Amino acid sequence: MTQRPTSKKYEQMRKRVQNIEERLKAIINEKPDGHSLWYRSERKCLQIEKLVWQRKKLLDKMFTGTPDEVARMEQVNNLLLELTDKLHARTEELYRKTMATIYDPAFDNDIDVEGTIKFVMDGAESILPMNNDDYYGSDFISILDIIDTLYSKGLLHGQEIEYSYCLCPPSKFRPDMNKEKLRAVDNLNDGSTWYRPYQPAAEKLKHLCICHAIHDLSMSKPYSIPDILRMNDFWVEVNVKHQHFAILKHDCPVKEN
Repeated sequence: MTQRPTSKKYEQMRKRVQNIEERLKAIINEKPDGHSLWYRSERKCLQIEKLVWQRKKLLDKMFTGTPDEVARMEQVNNLLLELTDKLHARTEELYRKTMATIYDPAFDNDIDVEGTIKFVMDGAESILPMNNDDYYGSDFISILDIIDTLYSKGLLHGQEIEYSYCLCPPSKFRPDMNKEKLRAVDNLNDGSTWYRPYQPAAEKLKHLCICHAIHDLSMSKPYSIPDILRMNDFWVEVNVKHQHFAILKHDCPVKEN
């Protein structure tokens, strides 16, 4: 059974988390004109962004790395590393297939194959209930839905946690090129952990090789470690763009003053 800290310090932090979340919900639910289109108000969006970052910092301070949490971190980490491997492999595969089948040098000045991974909220099932939810006191479903809305409305930028590319120009492509020559490699996950010694409960996670995706979620976005452990849904996408560039030439005589 998971043990949880019960000191006054943690009790106070839990109350602060709950107060922040109450303020967030109050802003979201304000309906001065009968509608709750909070994302159209710059003032409200700035308030919400500030509050979600305050919440993240508090929850990270509360994270102690119980055995259940360490086990869940390993699961999420393994999944994201597996998805990252699949992302890069699929990006390379689509680039090769595109070049072999539908590449048209008369039109395609460039072939852009780009893949991404991001966390998405798709209902309550996107968040895993854990046996220490009460310890944190957070309404994880509601707050992560708010953060997801900030991203989907373009009010926060950089929702993606991993990218993949093939950076080889079509004119230089050869079928026998390996992925290094195609510049389609994952240079971020090289066998070294991305979890920093100053991050919460680092000592209990030092045996894990934390992937770059978790680093990005925990360091570049308003998600706490407890939030990340509860994430169930990740969206992986690879897109192919055929790019043609045209320049209009000025054949008409230039008017002289």
